Amino acid sequence: MGGIAAQRLYRRLGHSLGSMESELKCLHTRLRQKTSTEDERGPTIVNAAYTGQIKVRFADTDANGHTYFGSYLVLADEVVSEYLAQVGWDGGTDGDFLTFTVNANIDFVGECMAWDILEVSCRFTKMGNSSCALEFEMLNTSTNEVATRGSFTYVFVDKATRKSRPIPQAIKTAIIAAQPELAD
Repeated sequence: MGGIAAQRLYRRLGHSLGSMESELKCLHTRLRQKTSTEDERGPTIVNAAYTGQIKVRFADTDANGHTYFGSYLVLADEVVSEYLAQVGWDGGTDGDFLTFTVNANIDFVGECMAWDILEVSCRFTKMGNSSCALEFEMLNTSTNEVATRGSFTYVFVDKATRKSRPIPQAIKTAIIAAQPELAD
């Protein structure tokens, strides 16, 4: 955590800088040691298919003054949905299919505060017959540090039967056009 971010945290929590500064420095050092291998390799997403930005709202934070862990998935989903719309994957219920998110994973690497701007990069990593997986990474533009890395797995289902069904060809074609490395 940079000096400015630490000062913002202290002010939000209403504490003096003196007593908490050494405690936060120790915590920050431990976090760096824990994630140093990942950070040395660089970002998980080397060739992002889509990158968008989103602002952390005050309502996304918790009693500790930083972003509530569950909010990160919502923030990521908001930007990922922009990419899905771009490839013609409309989340509406007008068609003959629905999609279910059957898995969501997230690793917390850094910290975000209210009003921070997150840059979310994403790409599909796997495409099967009826399911696909997408990974994302969130960069806190206020600190220029990775905040989270994660993934979503989606399954396409028939609207009437709620049973899995093949990915619609138009969507599959659009994803492959955006990410040719996924072609069989």
